[in-house]
Amino acid sequence: MNEERFLNTLQKLMAIDSVTGDYHAIQDYLVKWFEERGVKTQTLRKGGVFAEVGGEGHPLVLTAHADTIGLMVRHIEKDGSIKVVAVGGLYAYHCDQENVRIRTSEGKIYTGTIRRREPSVHVTTDEKWDEVADFAKNVIITLDEEVKSAEDVRALGIEIGDYVSLDPRFTFENGYIKSRFIDDKVLLAIMMEAVEAMNEQGIKPSRKVTYLVAMYEEI
Repeated sequence: MNEERFLNTLQKLMAIDSVTGDYHAIQDYLVKWFEERGVKTQTLRKGGVFAEVGGEGHPLVLTAHADTIGLMVRHIEKDGSIKVVAVGGLYAYHCDQENVRIRTSEGKIYTGTIRRREPSVHVTTDEKWDEVADFAKNVIITLDEEVKSAEDVRALGIEIGDYVSLDPRFTFENGYIKSRFIDDKVLLAIMMEAVEAMNEQGIKPSRKVTYLVAMYEEI
């Protein structure tokens, strides 16, 4: 295993937003990656990639998923803030103050921050801070844009149903990987590194191996 190459592959996967349902960017990347290495692929109607790694004999399917938990725009408030709903098992208290990217239906990307509706430690009452962070009650997204109304937000092309991805915050220090979405992109990167290693060494699997990269595991 080439550790440097593996980490580079993993970091590239982490950098591609892929909230469940928003799979096209990472699917296109994977198809291109496998095809460039002589691995035939087939995509699924609902998202997903079959990759024929090679070999003969009793077939074996290895699988990893490329989708991640994330958010979706639920409502645009009068003041230009955005209410969201979780996609998959993401809770507000796990991502308060996290940076995010919103992808519009036209493919435009806007950045913002998840925060409590009353975020100031200086003026917010203790009772408010004692409340559990909740997307439905007290947690919103503020955009890194000059918006003051729902109309301002919609003028950017942002609408209900747009996907919201969290910054993965990928780091590698002293042999340790820290990042969101290690589940399951690290396994996918390992499977991709196996293809690289087999190509380098001119070997084939002892069985007929197919990869299935799923895109809807998180829900």
